[in-house]
Amino acid sequence: MEKDPQKSKLSRRFLTHIRMTIAAWTIIVGASFLWDLYSHKYVIITGEKFRIAVGIGYILLWILVSGGILALGRQWKKTIDQLHDTMASLQQTERRQRALLDAIPDLLFVFNREGRYLDVGGTAHSPIYKQPEEMLGKTLLDVLPKDLAQERLALIQKVLDTGEPQSFEYWIPLQDEERFFEGRIVPGSPDEVLFITRDITEKKEAADKLRRLKEFNESIVQRVSEGIVVQDLDGRFSFVNPAAAELLGYTVEELTGQCWTTIVPPDQRQLVKQADERRKAGISDHYELELLRKDGSRVIVLTSGNPMLVDGEYAGTMAVFTDIRAQKEAEAALENANDELEYAVLRANELAVAAEKANQAKSEFLATMSHEIRTPMNGIIGMTELALSTSLTAEQREYLTAVQTSAEALLGIINDILDFSKIEAGKLELEEIDFDLRDTVEKLGDILSPRALEKNLELLIYVEPTAITAVRGDPLRLRQIMVNLVGNAIKFTDEGEVRVEAKMLNATDDTIEMKISVIDTGIGIPEEKQTLIFETFSQADSTTTRKYGGTGLGLAISRQLVEMMGGSLWVESEYGRGSVFNFTVLLTRQPTALAPDAGDERLRDIRVLVVDDNASSRRILASTLEAWGCPVEEAADGTQALRQLEHALDAGNLFDVVLLDVQMPQMNGIEVLQTIRQTDGLGSLPVVMLPMVNTLREVINRRDLAWADYVTKPVKYAELMRGLLVAIGAEEAKEPTDGAEDADPDIHISKTDVEILLVEDNEINRRLAVAMLEREGYRLQTAENGKIALAMLEAHPFDLILMDVQMPEMNGLEATAAIRANPAWADIPIIAMTAHALEGDREYFISAGMNDYVTKPIRTKEVTAAIARQLTRIATDDTPAPPDAPEEIPIPPANDILDPSGPLEWFGGDVKTFAELLAFFLVEAEGYLDDLSAAIAGDDAHAVTQIAHKLKGAAANMGASQVQYAAFALEKMGKAGELADAPAALETLRDEFSSLKNYCQPYMLMVNTE
Repeated sequence: MEKDPQKSKLSRRFLTHIRMTIAAWTIIVGASFLWDLYSHKYVIITGEKFRIAVGIGYILLWILVSGGILALGRQWKKTIDQLHDTMASLQQTERRQRALLDAIPDLLFVFNREGRYLDVGGTAHSPIYKQPEEMLGKTLLDVLPKDLAQERLALIQKVLDTGEPQSFEYWIPLQDEERFFEGRIVPGSPDEVLFITRDITEKKEAADKLRRLKEFNESIVQRVSEGIVVQDLDGRFSFVNPAAAELLGYTVEELTGQCWTTIVPPDQRQLVKQADERRKAGISDHYELELLRKDGSRVIVLTSGNPMLVDGEYAGTMAVFTDIRAQKEAEAALENANDELEYAVLRANELAVAAEKANQAKSEFLATMSHEIRTPMNGIIGMTELALSTSLTAEQREYLTAVQTSAEALLGIINDILDFSKIEAGKLELEEIDFDLRDTVEKLGDILSPRALEKNLELLIYVEPTAITAVRGDPLRLRQIMVNLVGNAIKFTDEGEVRVEAKMLNATDDTIEMKISVIDTGIGIPEEKQTLIFETFSQADSTTTRKYGGTGLGLAISRQLVEMMGGSLWVESEYGRGSVFNFTVLLTRQPTALAPDAGDERLRDIRVLVVDDNASSRRILASTLEAWGCPVEEAADGTQALRQLEHALDAGNLFDVVLLDVQMPQMNGIEVLQTIRQTDGLGSLPVVMLPMVNTLREVINRRDLAWADYVTKPVKYAELMRGLLVAIGAEEAKEPTDGAEDADPDIHISKTDVEILLVEDNEINRRLAVAMLEREGYRLQTAENGKIALAMLEAHPFDLILMDVQMPEMNGLEATAAIRANPAWADIPIIAMTAHALEGDREYFISAGMNDYVTKPIRTKEVTAAIARQLTRIATDDTPAPPDAPEEIPIPPANDILDPSGPLEWFGGDVKTFAELLAFFLVEAEGYLDDLSAAIAGDDAHAVTQIAHKLKGAAANMGASQVQYAAFALEKMGKAGELADAPAALETLRDEFSSLKNYCQPYMLMVNTE
């Protein structure tokens, strides 16, 4: 057994003191003896002397022993103090080591050979492990599941036997997740091991996400339709995607490792070499290039080259090839088109090439293409409509109906694309007007009921009775979203119902948050496809496109419109079991909006029996009635309803009103009502019929059954309330009608007395309009453009003008301005007839002096309604006068120097205001140029940046794009602090401004003379 060094030292000191004491006593006794011997020559040890000697010895012994004991005590105290200090230091070290162990992310365990926990560290940061005091002294079998504990014991045994560390990964299942760990067991003392483990769940998840992201990116590159190659420093292809190989007629393996000269013909190689130099300088660009295919043929591509950098050093080039053969062929075909279309396409292409004008080019291209497509569509739809109004065989009518349906579908596609493009370009603006949300939702029934009836589906609409519906927003776009969702639901549902439910989620003093759900019993959507359907040009299954039709844009447009309204759109669906499309919108509460409508007090406590075979319909009706304070009972069919009526009659507690669905299986509503009228005690029971539009005539023809009123399905809130009030005698019944109403107002003017001037350059459209309106009884004369129309007005008076907008020689806007400038013609109604359908077009045409607006393709109902509105206005003088004639200041034609179309749209078409602001801009710009000159001379980069930025913004507001770009160039130099080229840039700016000023001078003279 090892001795304590402190105790040994103390023992040695104590024995030394004893030895010194004995030695001193011996010396004293010996000295006394020698003295006697020297003094007396003999030694006589008497008892007294002996006692004296012994006493002295004891005294010395006591002194020495006491001194030793005192010294020993002091030494013991010093030693104990040192031991205390050592123990405190050891405890502090142990606490520090424990804190360090607990602070590290790893978990540390010390096990003996039996798997017993000897020590634990790091568990403070691991909520899945028990605390040390719960684990120490226990074995693995006490803490872990048996199979996992036996695995650990085997590894511990292996480490102790071989002395080799063991590493492994494992996972632990928890209640709501799985946690992953990596562990390492290393030998410690001969019978102990140290087990170090770390939670790697986040690491594995990150690695898994990285792997999925890598696979996703690779999938994109592999599946993208553009060809992609990566060229290394030696000019060889280190990567080739399938699209590039297919484009060039090779396999991926054949092209990988080849030099770029393999696919670039000799006459194109200089282009590639120059591009490579730009890549090495870190510049990306786009250029057209002819590539050599494996079979020797050539393909023209748009090449986008981008430098690849590794640690900031150029390491190669990534090139993207876009096959533009089709584009080139289309461009060649467009050269043979008419001049107007050629100009529009070339203008669009020209603007599209310039990155700064990309959005403007897109808008102009869409406007032109919309016009060009709508013009022939006008002829197709109009002529088909005329043909369908003639005597036809069944086969002919079927063919023409198919043509009309297809043309309407194509028109819908055009509208979808325009909407999507406006949203994408950020040019679609939402209105902010007062409207009633309940009315907007319920009118879906008027729009979509016919489509639902065609498929024998029941369309149900429910707006929560307690919702606040007096709101501000854009009802047109909100209805567009709902029409799209409900239309899709009808399209993909073959039997059952489509239900619309609107509920209020939150309400503050300023806003209302609504949730609207469209529920169907249709085909449903697989879970993996539910995200895809919101992408552009996509449907859940490509086969559904062929079966059901559609562009795949509707949901993408709807989602973006919903997001613009501060909400979100999502789907809940199970394949084969229907879908629920939900969306929320945030609407402004009208300042005068009252609390939720509590119903009419006269209906409170009115007992109602709801008879309907559709459970959802019964629930909607019952919910509304209960909100009004009406006790409600339900019956699922006619037999059950009659039974409930008999019980109520027997109990003397008859219902006040019966709501009776017409279209029910086995016993329909008419048959139920007949039975009620034949039953004693029920002859005068008030009954409100609930027909669909297709059964309304059947109800109206049975007035003999004495129904109190009817409310067509889907049931509207206000109509249901009115029907109940009529039933209890609180209101007058309405005159029965089958819903056929004359679209034209009663204007008390003979159509044959009205002479119309039709101004249209397209011969087919002229013939169509003439046939359409003459059939309606109007008299027409035609003109091919605005110039001819003015000449005809000089020779002959007309009552109304239908004016095409886009015409050669003199377009509709120019002709309208000339007409309004003549006092004799100032009051002639002018109806714009155009294919333009972009945001702001209507306001622009009205501000130009036109009175009304009809979009192409024109339809008989729409154009006759517009004519009737204007004739009514003239006959009754009950509408405001036509807009004032525009100022006699012509609009400067748009070109590269000045394009006033944008500013004019912002100013609501007010040419005079635009001209005045342009004059002010020209004066202010002179000062900006002088200030820029001074800032450049003073090498003041900050001032250059500020002044150029102001001038750039002002020029953009005026549509002076060349001045804008020149100012932008100076602004960039100022931001970079590099003014070496600023004087030359300023000269360019002065030249552009001078061109603008000269161009605008004639118009400025007109402004100054006003």
